[in-house]
Amino acid sequence: MEKFVVIGPPGLNAEYCEGEIWNGIANTFQLLDQGAMEPSEEARLKRRFQLVVASDRRISSALDIIRIQPEYTVIIVADAAIYRDDSIEPYIPAGASSPLQPEDVWVPQLHALATEAIKLVQEYNLYVAIDANQFSPSRKDLSDLLLSIEGCGVMGSSSVNSPDSILATRVDQWDAWIREGRLGQVFLDIERLPANLDSNKPGLRIQALYKAGHLLEALKAIRQEIALGPELDAPTRVKFARIAQDANASRFAVEILSPAIAELQSQEDLESALATAQDAGSTELEKEVVERLAELFPGSPGLRRRLLRTLLANRDYAGVAAILAKESDGKSEFYSTLACFLSGNDIPDYRSLIALAGGDTSQADTYRMACVSDALSRKLISHAFELAMPLPSTPDKIERGEKLLVRILEHILLFNDRDGVLPVQREDFQAAVQSLIERLAANPENQGLRASLAHLIQPTVAGTMGLGLMAFIVLNLASRPVRLVKRKFLGKADANWFDEHKSFLSAAFEWMGNEGMIVIGRSTFPEPLLTEPADEVVSAVTNLLTHAPLKSEEDVNTHLSLLALGTSVTPHCSDPDYDLQMMRLVASRFAISGRTQAARDLVEQILLNSTATPSRRRLGWFAMADVYHHCHNHLEAFLAMACTLVANDAGDEDQVWYEITGMARLFRDSGLHSQARIVIQKGRDILQRMSLLDDYSHRLDTLDLQIRQMKLQIGSSARADLEVLLEDVVRNSATVLNNNDFTAPAAALLGQLIRQAIEIDAVIPAEANEVYAKLLKHTKGGLYSMISTMSADAPSAEELLAITKTSTSARYSDDVGYDIRNAVIVASRALSKDHYISDAVNTSFALEVLADRGVGVPGWDEVSAPPPSLQNIDEAAEIARSISREGISVVQAGFDASGRLVRVSTVDGHIETPVRESDNVILAERFKIWSKRYPYTYGIDGESLNLFYTTTADLRLSSLPPGPVLIVADVRFQPFPPNLLYVDEEFAGRTRAMAMAPSLSWLRAARLKGMIGDGRLCSWISSAIGTSESHTLSMIAQRLEATFNQYGFIVDTGPTLPAAFADASLAVITAHGGVHPEGRYFQVVSDEGILRVTSRDLANSLRNVGIVILFVCSGGRADQHPGAHTTLGLAKDILDRGCAAVIASPWPLDARIPSHWLPIFLKHWSQGARLIEANFYANKTVDQYFSQDPARGLAMTIFGNPALRRT
Repeated sequence: MEKFVVIGPPGLNAEYCEGEIWNGIANTFQLLDQGAMEPSEEARLKRRFQLVVASDRRISSALDIIRIQPEYTVIIVADAAIYRDDSIEPYIPAGASSPLQPEDVWVPQLHALATEAIKLVQEYNLYVAIDANQFSPSRKDLSDLLLSIEGCGVMGSSSVNSPDSILATRVDQWDAWIREGRLGQVFLDIERLPANLDSNKPGLRIQALYKAGHLLEALKAIRQEIALGPELDAPTRVKFARIAQDANASRFAVEILSPAIAELQSQEDLESALATAQDAGSTELEKEVVERLAELFPGSPGLRRRLLRTLLANRDYAGVAAILAKESDGKSEFYSTLACFLSGNDIPDYRSLIALAGGDTSQADTYRMACVSDALSRKLISHAFELAMPLPSTPDKIERGEKLLVRILEHILLFNDRDGVLPVQREDFQAAVQSLIERLAANPENQGLRASLAHLIQPTVAGTMGLGLMAFIVLNLASRPVRLVKRKFLGKADANWFDEHKSFLSAAFEWMGNEGMIVIGRSTFPEPLLTEPADEVVSAVTNLLTHAPLKSEEDVNTHLSLLALGTSVTPHCSDPDYDLQMMRLVASRFAISGRTQAARDLVEQILLNSTATPSRRRLGWFAMADVYHHCHNHLEAFLAMACTLVANDAGDEDQVWYEITGMARLFRDSGLHSQARIVIQKGRDILQRMSLLDDYSHRLDTLDLQIRQMKLQIGSSARADLEVLLEDVVRNSATVLNNNDFTAPAAALLGQLIRQAIEIDAVIPAEANEVYAKLLKHTKGGLYSMISTMSADAPSAEELLAITKTSTSARYSDDVGYDIRNAVIVASRALSKDHYISDAVNTSFALEVLADRGVGVPGWDEVSAPPPSLQNIDEAAEIARSISREGISVVQAGFDASGRLVRVSTVDGHIETPVRESDNVILAERFKIWSKRYPYTYGIDGESLNLFYTTTADLRLSSLPPGPVLIVADVRFQPFPPNLLYVDEEFAGRTRAMAMAPSLSWLRAARLKGMIGDGRLCSWISSAIGTSESHTLSMIAQRLEATFNQYGFIVDTGPTLPAAFADASLAVITAHGGVHPEGRYFQVVSDEGILRVTSRDLANSLRNVGIVILFVCSGGRADQHPGAHTTLGLAKDILDRGCAAVIASPWPLDARIPSHWLPIFLKHWSQGARLIEANFYANKTVDQYFSQDPARGLAMTIFGNPALRRT
């Protein structure tokens, strides 16, 4: 033997390890020879011994060291399981989608290392020992893999009691149980693990929750575990950070991951850490991971992907080709071809490039998607659109094609001209949207596509075109023929069945208890325990779920338990798809009773359970359409309804009937009455074909009567129409009662008509009140009190509180505006009564219900959570008192049901007498007319000075407290800029510091957070130059340069949105802003190059910034959402992304204002002034400089927390 070489991993302390190795050799010699080595012998051995530290952890690096050793060298590769070759695939167990154990990764890698090492042994006459530093693999397949290496002996050991060995025997079973929906069994098995695994159990439960798709529950468990203070090893931090990021908790993910980077050893952990850092948007953490990964695993897949993304973003196809040149998969040649066709600034010949593929569809799709990406990056929107259709059919290009087409459609809407003309044909645009809907319908789990389509049709992107587009598509799809099939389900049992089969019910619930946590619709009832006919069990459960009370949380839990039982039995019944109909039944009842978040959560489970067949997908999508309609989110209900109609071309008769009535209700409640009547007639045709017209036509009659009621203009001139309608509704209600049908819709309709008749002194049929009472008596599931309150002439504060509490807290702020619809109606009606507003506390409460509570509280992480809802009547008044004690008067204002403005002021801790403004001061109808042109026109009309006075002459307040003043307005009144409130012959913004907050509830949460941010002051002004001659942004940047330097701003002049501004204390954003061509809804942020993005895009780049100052035209504009009780606008979006305050102009901003306003603002802000005063002083300076022109001196307006100070 020539010499002995030990190959150690990189990062090894060579001097220390060499000493340890030599001590081991000396001790072994002494043990064998019964004495110490002679000095000469020790010197001879040391000359033959060498420790070599590998340069990195690639298999090739270890092999390179072996290759250069002389003949007859003994080589020991230590810690061999850490070495990696990116071409080696891990072992994936049957049924799993990814490796489940560490050995699934390291054994194939070790096999590759050993196989290549044997070749070198034979070639160079070497002796090689490979020490994996791992126990023998537990899987037979992996053991056999190691034993299969030709010319290599294998020795190993195991410890059956070690934690790794114990877990190795369980993970496959856990994975299988999770796939079967038996998460409870996993938890029970984890609890039964021996005591030496107690410290592992919390992490195992967290990973089980994550793998089962319960992200929020897993995130909550991580927070609880970390709060307990245990030391987390680096690999555990990587896992927890990935879970947190997947749950959208980016900030928390970075906090978890940051301490681990220097300790990470494996390529898998480092790759995961890199992906997490990138997804979290942490450039600093990403850089740290990149450095560690480059040190240990140079050229790893993550590093290469990162470099390739950068090159592709810059359209450097030649650079990509050069990196891929060593690979034999043809990708280098592909990118070389792209470089030939797509380089340069001229419009490429895309069609010729695609033609190179000939008849190879896969290659053509690949070329085509590359062309689409290139055209998009050049903002050649029409070219990109033409190339993107039809969507690619090649499996590995499907997702990319969908994402690209969504981006193109968004750009088409953002490039609308002022007349609203799209840059492509409207019919082609509709066809493209429909093609995406067809893709979504076929894959209900595609949440990314669903969210993208939902965003695309929102008013902030599509204006009112979004609703019209979806209505057109749904009507078009509804015209397709549907194959009617007979129902399979034949169960007849009702709820009384359980009284006769108590033993079965007891055994069933015992099984559910033993299972632990059951996933609804995924767990299957054991056939040996099913001692009763499955059809009868499911029928009885369905009947009970239809009629059981739904008033308390206990009732909710009972519904969920029964649903879990029913859906576990449906796989055994005549119609295995009936589980989805049961789930829709419960979700709809939750939504109707106000438990909207529980309903939406159940919908997500329905969609996950509906993927298997076209018939299940149709059922699943209709469940979403039905529930989201009940939750008042009509746009997403239309999207789901469209998916329903394309998911399958067949449906059973009952299902199609439900779809028709659901569609009619959706059109009705969206104000599309003509379309609703078309669908109603289609429903009559369906009933006729089913020979059920006599039995169910009264349901369609009710729908038609509801449309008549919606179109009725209440007033003395409509008395005769109301009386005729009331008689028809009474007749229809009697028919509903005679048929023992669901009474809630008829009760709500009749109750509201009786109230309206009383208001205008119309004749009420003698039997109307008796019929109404009978309808209410038979109303199920806690709807009695809701309908009574909604129909009441003068709701009390207690009734209003009760109805707000029926609406459970929404998880996401976006949903609040839909959920509080009923409460808003009742609050407006209450404010119409003089006796109600005689109580200031009650008035404050009702006005807070009308405010915008659909805004996320500052500083959020995983979700944009709305502020907690009010729990007491006096809560709003107490918040106002608390704010006013700090020297900021609070004015709450809102319109009552008749359009008159009610306001109440709180000054110095005292709530004043409420005021109903007279009709000549302000009126909702006049405000509505004003909002069609203003405030936008204020910034573009040359006669703006007079225009401000003439257009607000009849939109005033009779008085205001002395400043500073905070306005908390009804959503309908929030579009009016507070600086323009005209009081005492002057605009309020001139005489006192003014600000506006979304709601008192939001402000309470914001005040608890205080000033947020890491201290950085940042600014973004794109210096990109386009084809126009405008250099406005460059001029503003030049004028602000001295101010930015004085206060130490980090200035970004790049042509893309700022990537690292999140969590800064203050950000100044200067860009062009655009309102939708319809004249309402802020739509687009742009620079003077080719950048055009939505308000959401900019807001996302400003996550959790303390204060955002927008020098963006119309950046402070607010519009009422057309389908929800919330506002829309750039400032609102930024607040919703976790910021504490936004200062912006509600109208187009004069480019000269920033250089005059910002220095004064920063001066006072830096000296400790509150935000509301600093803004007031800056506005005052601008106002004086521009000769008191309101368009300039009153432009910058605060939205959010006005009391912030620099910390």
